[in-house]
Amino acid sequence: MGLPVLGICYGMQTMAEQFGGKVAGSDTSEFGYARINRVGKGGLLPDISDHIEAGVSSLDVWMSHGDKVVELPADFELTAETDNCPIAGMAHRE
Repeated sequence: MGLPVLGICYGMQTMAEQFGGKVAGSDTSEFGYARINRVGKGGLLPDISDHIEAGVSSLDVWMSHGDKVVELPADFELTAETDNCPIAGMAHRE
């Protein structure tokens, strides 16, 4: 339909699986406050930050998950990460 789609938490995991990425259980669950680091310039986060330290922009967020995306689907790029979740945000290149 040509419309943008936003997937948060399970929605992002579902999109990752449907487009050929991988989701797996995590050894470390994230429940509660977390700091998410912005990666690259794409996605929804390019001009949003709560903190900038050593050139890294980050946001204060609330996490609640025990699974995580472990492999990006083709044509998607990494947009955010946490210490426990290396793929915390992704965006389609188009």
